[in-house]
Amino acid sequence: YRGVIYETPCNNQAAFNNLVLPGFDEYFDDSIDDQSELETSDDDTDNDECNKNQFIPFAVLNSILTDLNKNCLSLNTKDRKTLEDFVSSFELFNEATILTQGESYATISLVALTILSILIDLEHERAASNLSLVSLCEALISSIKARSSGLLRHFEIDVRFASYSMSERFSDPIFLVTPVLDARFKFLWLDNLQDTLKLRVIEKIHTAFVRFF
Repeated sequence: YRGVIYETPCNNQAAFNNLVLPGFDEYFDDSIDDQSELETSDDDTDNDECNKNQFIPFAVLNSILTDLNKNCLSLNTKDRKTLEDFVSSFELFNEATILTQGESYATISLVALTILSILIDLEHERAASNLSLVSLCEALISSIKARSSGLLRHFEIDVRFASYSMSERFSDPIFLVTPVLDARFKFLWLDNLQDTLKLRVIEKIHTAFVRFF
């Protein structure tokens, strides 16, 4: 049997070396493989070129648009400032999304402080923004208050009463207790509140802690 085991692969290779099944020709064509490698290399080169050109300086872009008689698409200083403010308004949303997707740590302690931080930041943005972004900030603030009304009532923030809710809009005191038990935050996340309001919130946390534990 040993001779059969060792010789069979060699014999099979010799017997079927020139046999190519119809429809599988390309898998045995070395020239096509070489061409595929060249095409892949060309694609990589094209991607590198695209990466180099995807961020065009404003001055160059405006010059190109002027040459094309598309002055209406040119970005001026005001337009750039508006875009920067727009991006700034969503920075905390991006950070919150990344933080709350953690798989190796508990994220419940991030709920209250994240919502409160975003709301306070939007309030500041609304006060400092130009008219074009005021409506955006107001829409985002209104949405947060509607979706998190139960939680925000703990901070005495004026929100409309919701006739229906999911988990009472995060009203469970557990969302206040967990950040305090997190060594990263403790009571530091309440520093932006007024002193008297901060004391009342701490009292709520103390009451909830006693009830839970």
